[in-house]
Amino acid sequence: MGDRVEVDGAEGGNRHAGRSPAFVLSPLIPARAMRGEGFAGVQPMVHRFLLKHGNEKRGEPMAWLLNLVYQAWSTPGFVFDDKEYPDRMARAFGLSQYYWVDPTKIPVSGHQTTTKRVPEVFPMPFCNAVSQRFKDLVEEFEPGVHQFMPLKLRFKNGESLPQMYYVFNCAVAFDAVLIEPSDIEWKFYEEIDHPYVTLPAFKPVTLSAPRIGSHHLWIGLYLRPNGYGVFCSDAFQKQLKKRKIRFLEQVHCPELDIPWSAEDNIQPALDWEARHGEPLGAILKLRAEILKLHGKPEL
Repeated sequence: MGDRVEVDGAEGGNRHAGRSPAFVLSPLIPARAMRGEGFAGVQPMVHRFLLKHGNEKRGEPMAWLLNLVYQAWSTPGFVFDDKEYPDRMARAFGLSQYYWVDPTKIPVSGHQTTTKRVPEVFPMPFCNAVSQRFKDLVEEFEPGVHQFMPLKLRFKNGESLPQMYYVFNCAVAFDAVLIEPSDIEWKFYEEIDHPYVTLPAFKPVTLSAPRIGSHHLWIGLYLRPNGYGVFCSDAFQKQLKKRKIRFLEQVHCPELDIPWSAEDNIQPALDWEARHGEPLGAILKLRAEILKLHGKPEL
């Protein structure tokens, strides 16, 4: 499993309550990375970064990268009753669409095709289903911020599930990934005529603690891991474990007390946008159009 966790954590509270135990020498670097285990390529890069900056606050918590789990044991086999919802791409967003989603384009019901147990969080075709308990947890941390579109689900025998489910859309989008200590870089492919950066979906990246601030759930914009996963705070992840809300793939990501800057992390993308006069890529372009259409401020 490496540094992956299936779904769990520990106690919660505010973002900076509690500390992750896996630290040696520097509390900013996971013990596995200090030993050279599991973080191949990240250890020397983080060391060089710390030597370069040298003024990080010690003892910061860790963030987490969350993804849906696409395994036979985690997928209970639900499908949408979606004959009236032919626009499947409107719901092709995993855990986040990066912007407000039109609820009228999301199916409102579904049924199970198997008799498997039903977890709290699981994939639906192109998006997700989350339980009332997951919604309650999110609302405790960030009330009224994210989208939850009601989804009436039925067992294979036709009976309704005992608790309400929703299609969840993480509505907060900003970049907090630090390129250099994450050992990733921008590249340019002539075939697609724009800069490109690849973030792993199931490996840790390093984040800026000041940039995260008091946020608990967010997705990257220019710097987003493959798979439409979302980041969460240490406090939120601990409550996931305490309340046994399953199943989400979880990757522990170190935070550094270093300010995030566009110049250091997304300048190639900004340069491309300045030359072309439009957002980089289809997702950012569509997001800009949606925000403008609905007058939604960036969160």
